[in-house]
Formats: sequence, C-alpha cells, structure tokens
Amino acid sequence: MMNYNATLYYPTIEFANKEWLWNACLLWDKVYRIVPEGYIPNDRDEIRTLIEDKSVIANIAPEKYATEIFEDFIKVMDKSKWACALSEADYMDNNYVKLHEGKADVQLRELLIAGNKRDDEGFYYVPREFANIYMIYLSNYIAKKNNITLASDYDFSWLCSNFMESNGKLLDHDQGDNITKLGALTFANFIPRGIESLSAKELLAFREKSKDERHLFFDEMQKFSDTIMNVNDEKIITDIFNERIKDFQKCRDEYMKRMRDIKIEGFYGAKTVMFPLITTLATSLMNVSSEVARVLDVCGVCCGVIGGIWDTKRKLRAEAKKYSVNYLVELSYHMSHYYYNREFRKHMEYSKLYYYHMYLNDRINEFLYD
Repeated sequence: MMNYNATLYYPTIEFANKEWLWNACLLWDKVYRIVPEGYIPNDRDEIRTLIEDKSVIANIAPEKYATEIFEDFIKVMDKSKWACALSEADYMDNNYVKLHEGKADVQLRELLIAGNKRDDEGFYYVPREFANIYMIYLSNYIAKKNNITLASDYDFSWLCSNFMESNGKLLDHDQGDNITKLGALTFANFIPRGIESLSAKELLAFREKSKDERHLFFDEMQKFSDTIMNVNDEKIITDIFNERIKDFQKCRDEYMKRMRDIKIEGFYGAKTVMFPLITTLATSLMNVSSEVARVLDVCGVCCGVIGGIWDTKRKLRAEAKKYSVNYLVELSYHMSHYYYNREFRKHMEYSKLYYYHMYLNDRINEFLYD
C-alpha cells in the first residue's frame, strides 16, 4: 500500500485539461509531473496560479532517470513479444512531435535524432508514437522508484503503461490454462461536476476546508482497493463486499455532502485501476449476489474481469501485490457500443459500469490489434 497520497501525471508536461487537473487536486494531496531542468512549461494563467502556490503541483526532473532506463528501454523495444502492439504504434513513422532533451538520455538522443536540430527551448522532433511510448516507460520507472501512483486522463496511455507492467503480455481475453485474469476496480460518479468554475485560490481554500471528508473517503477507497486486490479467499471477498461497503458508503455520503458546499452540478467520472486476479477471486467477482451487486452499484463501485495476461510461470499470480498502482481518471466514461444498446439492455440487469468495463476491454483489443 502506498501511504503517501500523491500521483505522477503522464504522459505530457503541460496539463491539457483544466477540469481534470482541478479534480485531481481534490483526489490527491500532491500531483507531480515530469519537467526537464531549465524548461518553463507553457501553462495557462489560471493553472500557473495554482502551480505557483507549490502546495499541490510539483515538478520532477527526469534527467537522472533517463540515464538509468536507457539500456532497459532499448531492450524492451527489441523484444519480439512486444511486436504486435508496439509495431501497430508505428513508432518510426513520419509524424513528429517535440521531445525535450532533458527527458532522453544522451545515447537515446543520438539514436533517435540523427541530424535533427534542437530548437531554442531544448526540444528535438522525434516520431510521435515513439515519444509517447518512451514517456510512458519513463513515467512508470519514476513512479516505481519513488513509490507513488500513476495517473492519466488518456485510456491508451493507461493501457500502454499496463502493457509495459505486464511485460508485453496483456490480452483482451481471459480464457486458457496459462492466462491470469486481469481485473478492474472502478469507482464512479464521485467527481464534482463544475468545479473548474472555481478560481485557483478558491480551489486551494476548498481543498483545505474539505480535507477531512476527502481524506476519509479516499482512504476508504484505498482500503477497499487494497483488500480486493490482495485477498485470495472466496469467503473473505464476500465478507468484504458485505462489510467494507458499509463504511465506504458512509464516507462517500459525507464527502458528497461537503462537495455540495461549492454548488456543483452533480457527480460524474470514473477512477479505475487494473490488477492480476487469482482464479478464486475472479470466480467470486463474477458471482456476487444481486443484493450485493445493487449496493455496489448505488455506491458507484464495479469490480470485474476485463482481460488477461499470458502467465505460463504463474509469476503474476504469486506477485500480484507488486503490481503497480496506475489510475485511469476519466471525467466522462464510455460504454461499449458492441455490448450496450437498447435491445440488449432490455434483457440484461447489469449496471452502466459493467458496460464501461466492456468498453475498456474493447480498448484493450484496439490497443493490441488495430
């Protein structure tokens, strides 16, 4: 369990979405981002005001980490088992983006950049997808070295990060003797809609005012996650759903009451983490009682199977506790077009979050094969 309530945002330097950042400042006590030494991010004025306070946003210089990961990153790119997904990324295409010199080791710059010139801010133009893959790899490494979580607002970056965490063995199906099921735990409809209307100073003041309720709720969310991800007894998982959800619902109600102090428009969004499942836990998740399923749905909680990991040596099952905590935080969550339609919905009793998990499974398929 990571006791320090902080996260590392990836894969970009600048925060593209103010609404996402404002909500992240409520979710975590500290939000880090990767910023090379000497580079001044091109932040919007209102975001700059928040950053200047220095209590919420902090920069991590990547130079020493870039040196440490060079050889491993090159080995990763050469591994044949990565070929399917990463070749589809077409990382040697002609679509170029800027990569700052501070984020890449000298050897990697020489390998990638060839005769390209550096601009005045220290950026080189490199193939877009290669830069994205490299930045995700670098972010994973920095987060692990510092024992903090990862967070992204882009599902393909999140999937690529989990692809790396599984050593290139991510699958969009969960059947077979040599496959470890891949679970997803989602907390939904707790992010306050309309919070971006607050100024940076108002947001900071509300962070302090709501600190107790936020911490209690997010601590309970973390306890729920840790317990679900680490238990391996079918009886215990049922007890967890019956008992833990009561404490979770109480803290959630107090949190939402406090959030309404700022006259929000309602609650939305989803926060998801994926992790390897042992077989007994996977069975339990697929067979919870209708009463428990209803309570989970009311609390905006969904836990299910969204894919698999090729795991012939059963390493992931034995080391599931070491799997990195990597959150996808989406302000609006989609549902699978394949599984969710009016005719199908008439005959199914699943919640919308079930179809969100099906959507994530669709995205795994697209990431691997499209």
